[in-house]
Amino acid sequence: MRSDFEVFDAHCDTLTVKGLFHTKTQLRLKDIKRYKKYVQVFAICADGNPAFLHAKRHIRKYNTLIKKWGMERIEKREDLKNAQFGALLALEGADALYGSLSALDFFYQEGVRLLTLTWNFNNAAASSITASEDNGLSAFGKKLVRACEKKGIVIDLSHIGDKGFYDVCEISEKPFICSHSNSRTAFDVKRNITDGQFCEIVNAGGVCGINFYSEFLGEKKNIDGIFSHIEHFCALNGEKNIGLGSDFDGIKSMPIDCTGASYMENIAENLLMHNYSEKTVNNILWGNFYRVFDEILK
Repeated sequence: MRSDFEVFDAHCDTLTVKGLFHTKTQLRLKDIKRYKKYVQVFAICADGNPAFLHAKRHIRKYNTLIKKWGMERIEKREDLKNAQFGALLALEGADALYGSLSALDFFYQEGVRLLTLTWNFNNAAASSITASEDNGLSAFGKKLVRACEKKGIVIDLSHIGDKGFYDVCEISEKPFICSHSNSRTAFDVKRNITDGQFCEIVNAGGVCGINFYSEFLGEKKNIDGIFSHIEHFCALNGEKNIGLGSDFDGIKSMPIDCTGASYMENIAENLLMHNYSEKTVNNILWGNFYRVFDEILK
């Protein structure tokens, strides 16, 4: 099988695996290094209290991991251009900010370049999709979106409630993404996004990363399930707005034919067998997310 692809994975939770340096993770260095280029977004999930100190501890883990794995830190546009095996740092949930833009300044200095506004709980910025009541984006959340766009931090709407999603659409001036979300039409679970939401991503020039969690795929919990979500988004004129957001090490079960990042090759080959062009396949694996980060990073 070919390994000359370039891959951009917009979400994994590897940093928050307990015993990270002594545990077999879903994301492994040997799989990353098989590709011509590979960029991985490492998210710090908000599943820990106090949230600010939790995030600081995991930034230290991030710094250790990328040094151990020999990956290149991406914080600027030039870093993205030059990296062969690049790492980007993200906060999954604005919980660690505690409603403070000064905290955003701190995390920016520490290298955070993607902010997922919510995880599975409401916070000072917005309501989560799992909340019983969706209050949308707060006044602080609106300030936060504008501040992120000014700084060069990518806004991520995976996990956000439907009302908050559209609140961001109204005020955003730059592309936004869903780093790890699938199609709610292809499989109806709340964590997947609607056709209307995907079309907003398309209109904004953003990207939606396909999530590998088997419980979000539908009846076919294999590469056919992955393909069904890609195919549906493509039918919405979204071939330039689809990427990969594996959610490695944040998911309890992967597709039955997936063993890790080597799976990106299988997805590429599957798309080629379905008569997707080389250009489209390369954009889904790499180019679409690269374009967004290249536009937003300073």
